Amino acid sequence: MTLEWGGVYPATSLSFKPDFSIDEDDYRKFLRWLKAHAGLAGVLCNGHTGEVTSLDRDERRRVIEITASEGWRVMTGIQCEGTLEAIQQCQDAKRAGAHAALIMPPHHWLRFGKSADDVYRHFALIADAVELDLVVHQYPSNSKASYTTPELLRLASIPRVKAMKIGTRDMARVEVDYRLIKKDFPRIAYLSCHDEYLLPSLVQGGTDGVVLGCASLVPDLIVAMVRAVARQDLPAALAVEEKLYPMVRYVYGMGEPSGAAHQRLKEALYLRGIVTSPVVRPPLETFGTAKRDQLQSELQAIGFI
Repeated sequence: MTLEWGGVYPATSLSFKPDFSIDEDDYRKFLRWLKAHAGLAGVLCNGHTGEVTSLDRDERRRVIEITASEGWRVMTGIQCEGTLEAIQQCQDAKRAGAHAALIMPPHHWLRFGKSADDVYRHFALIADAVELDLVVHQYPSNSKASYTTPELLRLASIPRVKAMKIGTRDMARVEVDYRLIKKDFPRIAYLSCHDEYLLPSLVQGGTDGVVLGCASLVPDLIVAMVRAVARQDLPAALAVEEKLYPMVRYVYGMGEPSGAAHQRLKEALYLRGIVTSPVVRPPLETFGTAKRDQLQSELQAIGFI
């Protein structure tokens, strides 16, 4: 079956000027650099890698406009606390040129939890209001905002839900959910976002595709990994893993990404000359010279610059 949202989608970093305004020229430079790499199905903008939580509604819309104008198939992150606001931002996204909306869970669920009916209602109301493909963002299973297997299956029954970005970070759950979703809803693209252990997540969770921050740093390696696992070429996949491992440890450390992971990825893009702006928005602080020199030495030691 051909999946509408299968493939490799880099989660894009967003460039800022020293005054913290969006650096549109630098962001376009980055998008064009990605465009030169074969095998990418599209990009995710306004994700966590793109510092979405620091962007206001107009800025999120503008990022979509820029991304779409560079010829990309656009998946955009929607991070809102309420369903009505999520609908508004999905409508913005549609008008700005997005093709799909990655619906992140309302973050107050992380604190207070949610009910199965709340989850379904949130997605069903968005689906009814907006003519846009929807992607479910599954958070880590140890968080209160993570969807249970029955909740995922219920969401998969909504026709506008076309894919799931899987960040469960529980390999047993990854495989169980994959098997059940594919059994009843084979049209759903099951996309890994496990940057820090990509290979096992592809082996146990299928090779429909990925949505990854590190795909914006080393797109060729991510494409090669996905393709190797898809053709069941374990030696080739392991060879790619050997190249990916030091870079992933550099950016993500152990376990799920930390608060500095997206900052470190942006610094790596900067040190490799892919972007010219390493600025991050507060509360993050852009690295100073001493810290950047240390990171440069680390990247040189693992052969990435």
